[in-house]
Amino acid sequence: MNTFKFEFCNEMPLVVIDANTTAGDVDGHAEIEYTRDGDWGIIGIYIECYRHRSFAERETAIDPWPIVEAPEPFNTMIRDRLENGWYARVQNAVNEQISSDLEDAAEQRADARRDARMDL
Repeated sequence: MNTFKFEFCNEMPLVVIDANTTAGDVDGHAEIEYTRDGDWGIIGIYIECYRHRSFAERETAIDPWPIVEAPEPFNTMIRDRLENGWYARVQNAVNEQISSDLEDAAEQRADARRDARMDL
């Protein structure tokens, strides 16, 4: 199986109040495992957090916006959104990834054939 990151930036609402009102929008990504048939599953959910830094830490390369594995209950909320309300979005991303994989494989085969001809 292959994997890719399905990213959500300022658009993943943790709470949907109605069609025009959401709350708790988060940034992050889900690690999606998929097959060539288009079947997929979530193997990890990661969210962007804010880390308070001391003055000394601000002078270093410590990122104030780390990506961490989503803790409960956020993990369950995001997983539910991806597998239900956002199912079509994820499926479209999986389909695009499969197409990209097929294009890459075709290019690699063409490169290998060209390299084999050049070695003759």
